[in-house]
Amino acid sequence: MLSYKMQDGQTIWEFLNQKPDEADVLRNSKISTHIYFLLVTCTVPYVFIFDVIPESGHSETQQYWLNVFVLIIFIEVMANWLCCQFVSTHVKGTRDRPVIEKDLWAHEQHQDYTKDPNYCSKCKLVAPYGSKTHHCKQCNKCILRRDHHCFMVGTCIGYYNQRYFVMLTFYIGLGE
Repeated sequence: MLSYKMQDGQTIWEFLNQKPDEADVLRNSKISTHIYFLLVTCTVPYVFIFDVIPESGHSETQQYWLNVFVLIIFIEVMANWLCCQFVSTHVKGTRDRPVIEKDLWAHEQHQDYTKDPNYCSKCKLVAPYGSKTHHCKQCNKCILRRDHHCFMVGTCIGYYNQRYFVMLTFYIGLGE
């Protein structure tokens, strides 16, 4: 998914040896960690249900309930992983407190908000929640109550998806 365009006067050798953009590298590493997580998460229940549990020597009733337990853990892990993926943690503007953009606001009020301690120079906005907002270099967004950037989930863990991340780690630990 690397997108390259050959420039005028550029040789084939130069075209093939050009380095990818940082955004392409991050996107590809994010996709590869997603594929790895899905592969491991789907392989473990499959091995347990079709190989480990039938060979364990338990009765059919016990095997049935072990299969149900493995499937419930698998469903919970996948649901919490998807919630971590799709619940956005970046700072959003609201009607009562919109995100203040530096250029627009400074011209209207004749004030320099770049000196505000809550100003993010990368996002070019004043963080509406003050010291509870931190900028993530990987996501290139300001995250509310940022805990960390999780490479297995592929996004920042913050205020809105922290409960899903805690449950995800709980069910992964329970499944082991």
